[in-house]
Amino acid sequence: AALNVLDKKDFQELKALTKPPGGVDLVCEAAMHLQAGIDPNIEVDKKGNVKDTSWKGSVKMMNAPEKFLQNLKEFKNHINDGNVPQVNVEKARKIKEGMGDDFTQAGMSKKSGAAAGLCVFIINIIMYYDV
Repeated sequence: AALNVLDKKDFQELKALTKPPGGVDLVCEAAMHLQAGIDPNIEVDKKGNVKDTSWKGSVKMMNAPEKFLQNLKEFKNHINDGNVPQVNVEKARKIKEGMGDDFTQAGMSKKSGAAAGLCVFIINIIMYYDV
């Protein structure tokens, strides 16, 4: 549901940032970890780890904003099909927990609408995965 408030313009704005506000890069990194091995725009090593967790890697992930949004919307299907390794979820969870209250819609909405929406998505995906 969180994704319904987002559109490709949000991600076009986000990926246009050369230096994102603090925390925004981490939210995007968490999204990269979740989708490692699933989204072809995210380069992974032989072990399935994200190769480039920097902002540059995040921008590459959002390279085609419409496709990126579509990938997020279909992500629950990947969980249902058992395609999402637990390690992906744990890496995202670690970032979420490390950021504390900043990793919330309220905490991110001051910095970026797209990051705020991604936050909600990631929180919901982690909860969904845990069920």
